[in-house]
Amino acid sequence: MSKKNIESAKYEELIQELQETKSSLEEALEHVKTASMAKNEFLDRMSHEMRTPMNAIMGMAQIAKVSTNPEKISMCIDKIYESSQHMMRLISNILDVSTGIQNFVDTEFSLDSIMDYVMTKTSSQLAKKRQKLTINIDKKIPNKLIGDEKRITQVIIHLLSNASAFSNDEEEISLDVLVLNVGEKGGKLTVEFVVTDHGIGITEENQKNLFVPFEMVDGSFTRKQGGIGLGLALSKYIVEMMGGKIWVDSEFGKGSRFGFTVTLYRDLKK
Repeated sequence: MSKKNIESAKYEELIQELQETKSSLEEALEHVKTASMAKNEFLDRMSHEMRTPMNAIMGMAQIAKVSTNPEKISMCIDKIYESSQHMMRLISNILDVSTGIQNFVDTEFSLDSIMDYVMTKTSSQLAKKRQKLTINIDKKIPNKLIGDEKRITQVIIHLLSNASAFSNDEEEISLDVLVLNVGEKGGKLTVEFVVTDHGIGITEENQKNLFVPFEMVDGSFTRKQGGIGLGLALSKYIVEMMGGKIWVDSEFGKGSRFGFTVTLYRDLKK
């Protein structure tokens, strides 16, 4: 090969490397832009979410301070408590996602007690939209189980809250609890929880970001419902730490099914 041909080959190789480098840089730049937009969007939503309950707390406190009507004062206190609870959940979710949940505590619990607590915590939101919640529990599930009751309840409540938020008034929402697998050692069980709604639904494109921290389903409707895109990411982390999986089956305009599995025990682990 002549010197000219060698130099030409080297030149072409260099051009090829530069083109690959350029493509890599463009891809990295696009990733940075996307991440920056997600970060800014998250900060905007977090600011809005924090201000909303704080404004309610301050407003209700001011009204209660100057009022002499016991009923109005009681109403203000209820609103202050409700807004405080909302803010505490928001702060808790931010901390859990930022630092990761360190402790999972297995205790004996009753599935009935979880359902009672879930009904108590979601009844107000459901009542506002006149929605009905139907709970169906597999009869094969033992009354007493071993697992992290608090974290399981946390995921269920989040999925039900989402289902309510993205469903129309007077819609029906269901929660089904099923046994998928029964092991021998320690009475091991794989239990599935499925929340079904008939609301707005989610496009295939938006489903890709559902379980990514700081992301939310796009669109003006979701923006009206509030939230900063942490709940599902946190739920995914909790479920996977408990040996399970979380999934979504949704069709835009027809509703969604969110489900997750966890590993529980009928007896103390051996």
